[in-house]
Amino acid sequence: MRPRKTTLSRTEAIKTIRNAADHTALINVSDHAKIKMVDREITMPEMVKVLKNGAIIEGPSSNHIHPNWECTLQGVVQTTGRRIRVIVAIEIGEDGILIVTIFDVKGTRLR
Repeated sequence: MRPRKTTLSRTEAIKTIRNAADHTALINVSDHAKIKMVDREITMPEMVKVLKNGAIIEGPSSNHIHPNWECTLQGVVQTTGRRIRVIVAIEIGEDGILIVTIFDVKGTRLR
């Protein structure tokens, strides 16, 4: 087991997230997030757009239960005006990311 980093900068986090968004095979979606995407009618292309263009609004913070870092991204999907938040887990030393959950920020649809 590799030693765990004690910090993860926003720059490092966004680089990992953008890389995964460019190589979608590196995006793992939790069962919970898959259910929420269906319930909330959020498509995979919308999620990828947020991963590619969104901003980190919270974190990255260390998850004390799982050996990873979590951060919240928010972005607007220009074609639909939806403001979407994605909770992302990043495991240090891995190229992929895990989508923990995803939701539409209500009352913020842009038109």
